[in-house]
Amino acid sequence: MPRLSYFTVDTRRAIDVSLSDNGQSLTEAPGSVVSGIATGDDFRMLGYLPDSDDQLANGAEQSQSAALSPSQGLVSPELEKAIRTIPPKPYTDTLVQYFLSEMNDQYYCLYPPTFSHDYATWWSGKANGQSLTPAFTALLLHVCACAVLYLDVETRQQLESDLGENYASLSEQYHRTAKQLSNAIGPGKGGLTQVQQLFLGAIWYKTEALFVESWHALGAAIHEAQELGMHRSSSKAKVSEFEREMRRRIWCLLYTWDW
Repeated sequence: MPRLSYFTVDTRRAIDVSLSDNGQSLTEAPGSVVSGIATGDDFRMLGYLPDSDDQLANGAEQSQSAALSPSQGLVSPELEKAIRTIPPKPYTDTLVQYFLSEMNDQYYCLYPPTFSHDYATWWSGKANGQSLTPAFTALLLHVCACAVLYLDVETRQQLESDLGENYASLSEQYHRTAKQLSNAIGPGKGGLTQVQQLFLGAIWYKTEALFVESWHALGAAIHEAQELGMHRSSSKAKVSEFEREMRRRIWCLLYTWDW
């Protein structure tokens, strides 16, 4: 049986964007490492500046991977099922790479370096028996659910052959499992990652032409964002400047979709 050819998500290489006189130079820094965590300077290069009235509070928690839980606990049945549902890594690599390279640019709800870092951390944590977060696991499932629907015909056929299931059924299974896991996450407990995966759920429904369901999923994402204070211009949340900017961007997406 032919194996599925795939691209791995390479977290060992970083793109160093430097503008030349014509503003079009793009160079790659070989051997550099993607930390997955953007700094304030990254956004200042793009013209973003921190709010003078909304500086990061003293004692704010350091940025950590959204894929791992800081505390070990019992694995819920929903999370256990979700982990089993995620396809083997070579196939998940294919779907994640396809989503980031072909689909994410449409709405840019995920920041690729950070997501790739968390994705690698998720697999490493799974292999080492660490506690995985439900929110990122649901996000990963929704990335797979959306990507499957847009694969090219050849890759899709190989995926169906190797996994032994129709691509539409695979996509629905990933989405349904992500939704079940999402329902087990309490309001305000999943952070920015939970809002992102709820938004991807709305995208999935829209792709399937289930517009009423998409509208309800969008409402759930908006309510979760409001629970986190993302609708306020000056949030009290103790988060990094990077996450603060990502919250603004996600809220802008939600606002635009709900126009």
